[in-house]
Amino acid sequence: MFKGLLKKINQIFQTEDVLFAYRNEVGLVDARGIEKYLNKRQLEHIYLFTESEINELVREYLERFPEVKIIKTDNIKKAMNDMEKELIDKKIRRVDLDNFGIRPIQHDAC
Repeated sequence: MFKGLLKKINQIFQTEDVLFAYRNEVGLVDARGIEKYLNKRQLEHIYLFTESEINELVREYLERFPEVKIIKTDNIKKAMNDMEKELIDKKIRRVDLDNFGIRPIQHDAC
């Protein structure tokens, strides 16, 4: 329990240059979570990795943020590793969108 708490505290104070966000299917809830994150932090880029096509409404919502780059790929892990090699001098944080923003709250049983 204490280890998990330390990890969350570390994430709060972590200052990354680039965010790698990934999910098989990205929806409006994920886009709103990214928007909320951008309101709190200044990032150079957010690379959004997905395996399926993004809904047009979600794509239009994300186009409001020039920091967000959408990358559709068949292999998310490989695509992130390849992109990470190009950004050697940047501090990168990887987040699963299932555990990011407001999506985890929706799964709360309370």
